[in-house]
Amino acid sequence: MFYASDAAQKGSDVQVFEIMGSCPQHMTCLGILGDAASVETAVQKVKMAVGE
Repeated sequence: MFYASDAAQKGSDVQVFEIMGSCPQHMTCLGILGDAASVETAVQKVKMAVGE
């Protein structure tokens, strides 16, 4: 999560934060806030960083 959030913030003008779940699986999500183009760029940077 730290690697992905770092890639998103450095790749675009967005705010990134971690969303902690309270369900039995305790899923953790990455929240990316910004304008649509910046969020799309950030998501692409995350995908490239994790090798997807």
